[in-house]
Amino acid sequence: MQKLSIFVPIFTLLLGPMQGCQACDEILIYSVTVDVIDDEGSSIADAMVTYSVDGAPEDLCVDIGGHGSFACGLDEAGELSIFVQADGFLADEATLFIDDDGCHVAPEIMEMELQSE
Repeated sequence: MQKLSIFVPIFTLLLGPMQGCQACDEILIYSVTVDVIDDEGSSIADAMVTYSVDGAPEDLCVDIGGHGSFACGLDEAGELSIFVQADGFLADEATLFIDDDGCHVAPEIMEMELQSE
């Protein structure tokens, strides 16, 4: 039994605190993926998508491959406001709450439909 009591603290020191039976890692996860579409369901690749966490200044979301998908926030939890605009369309915004487990956020995927002007 003595060996086990020594092994557990050393194991914890090497891997860090345990979260849900897994060691917390340093991999960053996007908080939200936003798919931007028009009122006919087609992707709007040239949209500009920004976000704000808990009322902080806006940051740009990252364009994922130029197909109307954007990733917002790297492991940022809280109230995320998403703002979308594109030429020829009315701007839109949405707000959602992103939770975390103490290690990473619980990522969300959302679709935002822009209406033609």
